[in-house]
Amino acid sequence: MSQTSLRLRVVPRYPAKVTATDGLKAVRTGVDLVVKSDYGNLVQVPSVSNPDRTFMLAWDADIDNYQSMSFTNIINNIQDAVIGPPLAAIDATNPGANQVIYFTDVGVASTFTASNFVRGISNSPDQSSFVTAAGAATATQGAKADVLSAALPTAASNIQGSGLNGINGGTFFAYDAPAAFTSNPGIRVQRNIFNSTGGGVSGNTYKALWVLTRTNPSSPGYEWAGTFEQHNQTSGTAGAENVALNSTAFLEANGISEIGSTWGGNFVVDDREAVVNPHYPRIGVEIDNFVLKTGGTDNNRNRVVAQLAFGATDGTPDPGTPLHIGRGILVGANQANVILDRLMEVAGAGTYGIGIDTTKVTFSGPVLMMGQGQAIAFDGASNGAFNRSLYWLTGSLAYKTNLGVVMSITDAGLMTITGGLGINGALSVAGTQVLGVRRTGWAADTGTAKRTANATYSGTAEAAYTQATIQTLMNAVRDLSQTVKALKDDLIAHGLIGT
Repeated sequence: MSQTSLRLRVVPRYPAKVTATDGLKAVRTGVDLVVKSDYGNLVQVPSVSNPDRTFMLAWDADIDNYQSMSFTNIINNIQDAVIGPPLAAIDATNPGANQVIYFTDVGVASTFTASNFVRGISNSPDQSSFVTAAGAATATQGAKADVLSAALPTAASNIQGSGLNGINGGTFFAYDAPAAFTSNPGIRVQRNIFNSTGGGVSGNTYKALWVLTRTNPSSPGYEWAGTFEQHNQTSGTAGAENVALNSTAFLEANGISEIGSTWGGNFVVDDREAVVNPHYPRIGVEIDNFVLKTGGTDNNRNRVVAQLAFGATDGTPDPGTPLHIGRGILVGANQANVILDRLMEVAGAGTYGIGIDTTKVTFSGPVLMMGQGQAIAFDGASNGAFNRSLYWLTGSLAYKTNLGVVMSITDAGLMTITGGLGINGALSVAGTQVLGVRRTGWAADTGTAKRTANATYSGTAEAAYTQATIQTLMNAVRDLSQTVKALKDDLIAHGLIGT
């Protein structure tokens, strides 16, 4: 390696004249002369036209010597020693969409996929946006939560699991509490709304617990978002209650005039596929009650598929002011132009005993209440046409078949047996017709009608004419004709015969 040095030959004559230019300067102090670097007078260049021929003065501390290095050599050393290994590691990862590169060691890089949650936090411009994206509590909310959690009793619990992002793919156990806390839940999620917005708005509700799962579109779905199981092994006790899932909404008066709308539970199937005549079920609620095939009979009728129970929450209702619940079941669409094809349909296989049994209760009103024109159908064709139905319309209760209305009873008690499509109406007793349609061609008799009793005539005529015999015969004919007139009058008045 060639070394450069600065050598001066000075004529030993004082005062000597020594000058320095181009980055050097000479400083005299008495008889001493010091030559040092000086860049103050050098001209600064905005760019380097020839990096191979433009050099920098470099000092090597190890050998205490100056060296020259071109701009090209400086850039190549930075590329090879500083930038090269990181760029090579980044190129080797070949990141995809929404992936972030990170270094696991010097010159070693890897990637991870950034979720919407992570991207939302990364893109937050300020602290408020970051708190919202992270779902964290504000300082005010955190202080209130600390006060609430300090007031709550703590149950003994054990959490086990594995994986990233909380508990992922593992198991979460909440064991029973000690004897002092046996009434407390194993896991408790409590959310108290203190801000002015309440619990959200329609279409954007607030949730204390949200479980979300998505299925794979390319394979059949057997995914349940939530499962509650109660493995009951307790002995048979009349007061025991073992429930797999309970949903209770408490209406708590808090100094307001009336609490808003409340639901104890809500099950929704939001069909956004909009398929015409879907082939697969879209069921809002399914309630099952399965029994082993060797389960036997249920004469006590304790196996109940669905039960609607109502009563007072604080004991027996006051007999002076009975507990009043307006409706047991309410069915209705919340928009216009909605068709419900079947309000209820029993279509399962098997043999059923009684469809609806109301013998155990007393109704103050009708057991079944229907509106005008609404029918009870007794059979239905595959095309949706009902061949036999009973309905009330315009003041009469009518029975209708595919031949038309065959019988009707008015509000005034007038019953009409009607022939439909050429079929004559008739009234039968024990299978024998006793009344039919009116016989026409009859006219009312004139004279006196007799409706009192007659004695049967059994006279005998003499060989010679006698006035008494003729008079007796005339009286009998008179009574008979008057009776026949009375019968005709009454039959015409009833409508059995007439003109």
